[in-house]
Amino acid sequence: VNGLIPGKTYMFEFWVKASNMSHYLLPFIRFASDTGNIYDSYFCPNGNVADWTKVISRFTTPPGADSAIFIFAMYQTGDVWLDDFSLVMQNDTAYHNFAIHADTVAGTFTDVFNANGIGPGDASQPFNHVNKFQEAGIRYVRTHDFATAFDYHVIFPDTSKSATDPAAYNFHTTDSCIANIINAGGFVYFRFGESYESDHAHAVPPADKQKFADVCVQIIKHYNDGWNNGFHYGIDYFEIWNEPDLKDFWAGTVNEYIELYTATANAIKNYNSTLHIGGPAMSNIFDESFTNPFLQSIVTHQTPLDFFSYHLYYFPNPYYFKVVNEYARHKLNEYALSNTELINSEWNPYMFSFDTYSEWGMDDPLNAASTASALIYMQQSTIGKMFRYAFENYWFGMVDWLDNWRYAGYVFKAFHELSGNNIQIGVDGADTLGTTLIASRNIAGTNMYTLISDNTSTSNGYHLQCTGLGNYSWHYTIYRIDATNRLDSVFTGFVYPGQTIISQQVQAPYVDYIVFDSPSAIQNAEINHFIVYPNPTSDFIEIISDRQNFNAEISDITGKILGTYPFESDKGKIDIHHLNNGIYLLKFNHDGAYTKVVVNK
Repeated sequence: VNGLIPGKTYMFEFWVKASNMSHYLLPFIRFASDTGNIYDSYFCPNGNVADWTKVISRFTTPPGADSAIFIFAMYQTGDVWLDDFSLVMQNDTAYHNFAIHADTVAGTFTDVFNANGIGPGDASQPFNHVNKFQEAGIRYVRTHDFATAFDYHVIFPDTSKSATDPAAYNFHTTDSCIANIINAGGFVYFRFGESYESDHAHAVPPADKQKFADVCVQIIKHYNDGWNNGFHYGIDYFEIWNEPDLKDFWAGTVNEYIELYTATANAIKNYNSTLHIGGPAMSNIFDESFTNPFLQSIVTHQTPLDFFSYHLYYFPNPYYFKVVNEYARHKLNEYALSNTELINSEWNPYMFSFDTYSEWGMDDPLNAASTASALIYMQQSTIGKMFRYAFENYWFGMVDWLDNWRYAGYVFKAFHELSGNNIQIGVDGADTLGTTLIASRNIAGTNMYTLISDNTSTSNGYHLQCTGLGNYSWHYTIYRIDATNRLDSVFTGFVYPGQTIISQQVQAPYVDYIVFDSPSAIQNAEINHFIVYPNPTSDFIEIISDRQNFNAEISDITGKILGTYPFESDKGKIDIHHLNNGIYLLKFNHDGAYTKVVVNK
């Protein structure tokens, strides 16, 4: 497709169904210019889909790109139907209409505050990340890509030795990494296997799979039972290998992995049946050639599978994190594994060029907004745990090596505070394209939090209506993540009955985190007779009332009257474009009574 405009937003959709797939279908887009490729991004992959299914995404063309190639790659064999392709540039700048309902309980929160390594570090050493680890609310840390510290060949380097020989183990670095996680208040999700290596030297399946299983048991004993000068940490989650459906991590066959998983899961359960055992940490849940035989083996041989883990990356539409998770749940249900916990043990919505590794979409407002939207969508899914890739990592981390927040880290920090209220409240106005919101309140009713995220729409802002406030006035502060703000305060104001709408002019990608606090009782119930919007505003104040023939008076915070405006009908507007930015008091005189409204410009 030629003639794309850099920086413009497009909606792309198509319909697909598939059967007899031996592997999967991978749709993706390659943005390009006259001189070369800009970057690649995936749409949602597909396995077997019996009915026609629509795939839809909204994306912004990156700088320098004026064309796109849409590629549909089917791996191995199968029957695929594709139809009704549509690519439309988006131009709708209308404000989004959101709402939060403080008096409506929508549920609690799903566990999304987990991450892959590297961990928080040692609090006694410089450039540790302990404070940010805690501020981001990280609970479990998956022990993958810790610079090989948790790899099988590092912990048990000489496979000719006995699994029960204490001298055969190298726990030094691993011990310190786990101690750092525990001391920072986290928990360990132990991945057995190997990290990525460019030469794939340790991607070869263990020759003695039973010895691998026995070594795993001894490692658990070291950390849970004190074996070999060990500890009593009570580590409870153990994942067997990483991405065995990729040759980069597993040079063997699916049957060889099944043999390894079966031996290891049985050995661990025989040692301690209360531990959570799972896998296979698949890179692509849609790969029928791996998923089906693995699950069939679990059912046939009644092999322990407390959780099923998979990975997910690259989506321009963060709603597909939920869609794919529900596909995984459906797949488990087909094998009568409905009670098996679903864990996404690696995820990130980042987008980058495989040729240049440019950071467009990796550490910027787009990644922040996509991250926030994915976290929000997953609150309404069947996921058990999600592990962000990663906590500290050059390309994908929430923090950098020098302990500075990256964009995604700010999102986790805000989302963690929001979820700390434990009570979700009702919201309206989200879509399934990356524009969404979530809200919470505490039991005492002394604070509320709202997170609004928009990764790619063309809207110029939003109106947020706040209902269920009771007879209280609430102070609020908006903290923004965008191109110029990193969770910085950008606006403060008040909402109360009769003044329930917050309006903001802001363009995607952004995340707005709104903190409501200091509720105070309102004595004058007459405030319900007037609606004033938008507030804040830059030029006009619109007024709607159930009264007629009233006067409006605007003054500054010193009490100086700046203008008086008579209204003969129940609606009208006041021009304030000439006023300086600041806080003003709008007072209505009606039937001998007064109503006051705080206006922000």
